[in-house]
Amino acid sequence: AETVVQLLENDQTALESFRDGILNLSAYAQKIHPSVEKLTFKDVKKGTIVVALSRLSKKNLKVKSKPNIRIVHLSTRSPLTSFAYQKTPDTQRRVSTLNPYLVTSSDLFGIIEGESEIVIISSEKAVDLIKDHIGLIPKKEISGLVAITAQFPNNLGLNANALQALLSVLAAHKVSVVNILPTLTEISFILDKNNTEAAISVFNLYALKEKHEPK
Repeated sequence: AETVVQLLENDQTALESFRDGILNLSAYAQKIHPSVEKLTFKDVKKGTIVVALSRLSKKNLKVKSKPNIRIVHLSTRSPLTSFAYQKTPDTQRRVSTLNPYLVTSSDLFGIIEGESEIVIISSEKAVDLIKDHIGLIPKKEISGLVAITAQFPNNLGLNANALQALLSVLAAHKVSVVNILPTLTEISFILDKNNTEAAISVFNLYALKEKHEPK
């Protein structure tokens, strides 16, 4: 039992999930089974680890303070498509004329420029128009996406701890994040639409008031 506590306390993602009552004990026991046997120098049944986890109380764990995350508003936007292009001066020029001259703000959700790539996230109905305008075949294209935007109080905004905590809990729910679009007081998580319900259930753990506005 002491070994299980030690491993759990050193696994921040699992610890957060345990605190929120969403940790899959059987799956986590499977994950730490080799480590438990290594640390205890004995053969241990996986069922014994599950029992040890089930008997743990939050009071038995040295938990770090939960990040002060307060979501005041949630909204969703779908269906979206994400596609990436090699970053060149010509591609940058073509992308710069997309909005508002060709694609409306409601159809063009976001543009992310990295060192070598440009990622465009738009409504699916605007994809062909954008492709024709860029005139190149995207390096990668992902359709069937949804954007879930979480808004934070103006006096708090978004900080690194909040982002890390939200990404950790999403990972614990096996929700894969395709991309993120952060601003000062909100962040949009771009996900596969099949993960929408699971992601919203995560964000509701931190929501002051449940406000969903699908678009």
